[in-house]
Amino acid sequence: MSKAKKILKSIKDRKIKPKSKWLFLLRNYLVWLIFGLAIFVGAIATSVIIFSLTDNDWDLYKILDKSSVSYIIMSLPYIWIVILIIFSLLSYLNYKHTKTGYRIEPIKIISISVLLSVFFGSILFTGGFGEFIDYKLSKDIPYYEKMMAQRQLIWSNPEKGLLAGEVVKINSKNDFYIRSLSGEEWHIIGDSILWKGRASGSEGKKVKIIGRILGDNVFIAEEIRPWFSGGRGTYSGKHLNINR
Repeated sequence: MSKAKKILKSIKDRKIKPKSKWLFLLRNYLVWLIFGLAIFVGAIATSVIIFSLTDNDWDLYKILDKSSVSYIIMSLPYIWIVILIIFSLLSYLNYKHTKTGYRIEPIKIISISVLLSVFFGSILFTGGFGEFIDYKLSKDIPYYEKMMAQRQLIWSNPEKGLLAGEVVKINSKNDFYIRSLSGEEWHIIGDSILWKGRASGSEGKKVKIIGRILGDNVFIAEEIRPWFSGGRGTYSGKHLNINR
């Protein structure tokens, strides 16, 4: 019996039936779809990483008595970096199941995936998407801010002159109240306080304050910064006139 006949007999005995062409096409499309979704999620992660880095207060390391290197390590958005790595690996695992996937080395596929995520993530960041995602998660998911702990840790140091919280009452631009990140109410006062960037008298908005403690829950402010300062949009808060 020839080899070809033996193969045909084996197929017949094992009752192997050929699969329809559309099943192969569907599987191939599904692989590419998951690959594309992995790149997209990686791009979202990249846009938030870029926003977090550009929105970070890099000038505070001296106030916190830290070296520039330790402050950088402290400030990195590790959650989003891990997400980027995970979905880059996922894109590789999917791509290697395509027809040409076996031809490219794993490191090249992962590198291409990261580069695509960075490219599309940069576009999303330019459109303000990174800030929007970071703001929405901070607003709607209670544990998100805890996971992004470095921002809270940095701005929960009133004894070192750094305080942040939500504006709850405004008497004037130099006299208002906030609810701190730890839930305490602070009376903020000052003489010609410098309001930087998009920081403004908006009840319900978060602000970052540089100054010093005067007494029990009284803080003399020298400079006010917006909680989100690096993007294009303003997403929260009812605007009030602080110049009265």
